[in-house]
Amino acid sequence: MQTNNKMAVAPVGKLIWQMSIPPLISMFLQYSYNLIDSAFVARLSENALTAVSLSFPITTLMNATSIWIGVGVNVMIAGYLGQRKQNEANATVTHGLLLAFGIGALLNLLSLLIMKPYFGAFTNNEESLNEKVNSTF
Repeated sequence: MQTNNKMAVAPVGKLIWQMSIPPLISMFLQYSYNLIDSAFVARLSENALTAVSLSFPITTLMNATSIWIGVGVNVMIAGYLGQRKQNEANATVTHGLLLAFGIGALLNLLSLLIMKPYFGAFTNNEESLNEKVNSTF
């Protein structure tokens, strides 16, 4: 029995739909979660909503970095698998995971270090500032 790579034989339109729907659903769920989270937090207090709103760009930066690493590693893996270089693909998986964990740890550390100055630059409300900074530790 011979197996074909669907990327080589399937119609392009069908492949685009099959490959674009899961990321679209993922992004929809992520932003829906953020919207619902903000609605619930807004019921607590205005300061809590301010704190959540200020943290949104930081979480978006972390998500974007994760996607950047994931897409880059996946492209390299696909290239090696297309060339039938299984060992290089396996090594790329290992290096990609190490890179993701390393950059993730670095971003978390940097976020913790810049958190207080970052929030202080956008709000003078001490209660809102303390609410967000204290909730991260």
